Amino acid sequence: MHGILTAATTIISLIGFICMSAGRADIYCDAAYGSGYSFYGFVSMSDFLTGLINYIIFMLVLYEKIIFKFVPWKIWDLIWSGVWSFFYLVASILVIAQACRQGGNYAAGVFGFVAMGLHVAMAYFAFIAWKEERSGPGGVNGPQSTSTGPEYSAEKNSEQY
Repeated sequence: MHGILTAATTIISLIGFICMSAGRADIYCDAAYGSGYSFYGFVSMSDFLTGLINYIIFMLVLYEKIIFKFVPWKIWDLIWSGVWSFFYLVASILVIAQACRQGGNYAAGVFGFVAMGLHVAMAYFAFIAWKEERSGPGGVNGPQSTSTGPEYSAEKNSEQY
């Protein structure tokens, strides 16, 4: 599930960036709202690149071998998805609010909301996986030891002395 969602967000980010680039045809709107458009471009292209890197790390199983020994992969995935969900929420609202009747800008905003939804789903599944990992054997809430300690008996101790 993780690989599919990561690949989907990576592709949606690229499509959103292409739509945003196609929607920047009006020079007056670009001059007035260029900062919002640039922020969306930054978010979508940064998400594309980090998603591509995360996908490669996931597919080559590098997260188990070397990379994520200090920060668990599930925690990293949860934080990464949460941050990009917030960025896409802000950027998509900016683009749709300042679309200047350009279809590409509306499409970029819609793709931004789709990417945000995919990131929320990734964060949810990462949280569930992290919670199951913690409650499994050896986790924080793992099974308790069934063996009991040695029994104490006052009579046995008094006989020894």
